[in-house]
Amino acid sequence: MGLYRKLLGSDFEKLGQVLQKFHTNPGEVVGHLTVTHSTATIPRFFIWLMRLPKEGHRLSTELSVTFNDGRETWTRQIGSAILKTSQRAKDGRLIESAGPLEFVFDLEASEGAMLFHHYRSKLLGISLPRRIAPIIEASASPCGSGWKVLVDIQCPRYGTICRYEGEIGPK
Repeated sequence: MGLYRKLLGSDFEKLGQVLQKFHTNPGEVVGHLTVTHSTATIPRFFIWLMRLPKEGHRLSTELSVTFNDGRETWTRQIGSAILKTSQRAKDGRLIESAGPLEFVFDLEASEGAMLFHHYRSKLLGISLPRRIAPIIEASASPCGSGWKVLVDIQCPRYGTICRYEGEIGPK
């Protein structure tokens, strides 16, 4: 059983067909994403720590997902930046690890889309206080043969740190 099917249970069937197909048999997709950043000092630190992609409009994007031993490895090339994360399930939640940071999400299927609701952030395994923790809210919504992606990374004290959005689909 795929990671997302396991996490969503019967709600997996509420996803659009393109998302169901991808999360049943993940592989490689391509598209374009627009990336914007905060210019404040503290958010720039998180951009560096998380190795987030540089700002740009309609950056060429490739996503490759592999599955091994209950984990998915997501390798994203956005422009010239490579962002590699590991995803797994724990206690009914999605755990995504990026370097020393770990993000915990509750997943929801709604009107064909998949919504990622931030639950907790950890640094080196220690939960960060919400007032300083990076918080990620994201969605993937079917469109045509692919899906629209929106990822908004925020910090309560500083607003949006980094945001990327665009369309992804089959090669």
